[in-house]
Amino acid sequence: MFEQFVVTFPARARIYAVATAFGIAAGAEREIKKSSSGDFVDVGNVIVTGYSCTPEAACINLKDSAGRMRALIYRHEFGPEGERGMLIRYDHELLAIARNVVCAFGGSIQLHPSKPEFDLVVESRWPYDPDGKGHAAIQQLLQEVQAVDAAQLEAAKAAIVAAQAAEKIA
Repeated sequence: MFEQFVVTFPARARIYAVATAFGIAAGAEREIKKSSSGDFVDVGNVIVTGYSCTPEAACINLKDSAGRMRALIYRHEFGPEGERGMLIRYDHELLAIARNVVCAFGGSIQLHPSKPEFDLVVESRWPYDPDGKGHAAIQQLLQEVQAVDAAQLEAAKAAIVAAQAAEKIA
């Protein structure tokens, strides 16, 4: 039985933005900071580090609403089309957070990795940025990410219970 779900992001998604979006969805306050590239969104509940066991991955360390640190592994080489992705342990808060981020950036969530069906698919909203000037568009996507609310937590809890029950039957 699988005890984790799969989250896939568009191939052009960048770890800074995904990590920041996870922080916002987890309830962190957005702070607008200045840089030579322009204003950018920052949150205080996320730290990104390298992942020494796998060079094609990084670790997003997320402080959740209860103050617990959660280590989430973000893979830069995840799908056949260059998608980025994560395998996340069944946890309703993390599922609700991931849903909000996928809705903002595009991507997919698959609660049953052993089955071909997806539970959520959102077309990529990530800007096409061949000249590296898409900073403002990425910041706008981050402004659209919403913090998880109680109804979303309950829906995620029900989805995980149903996924676990389906895996036991299979």
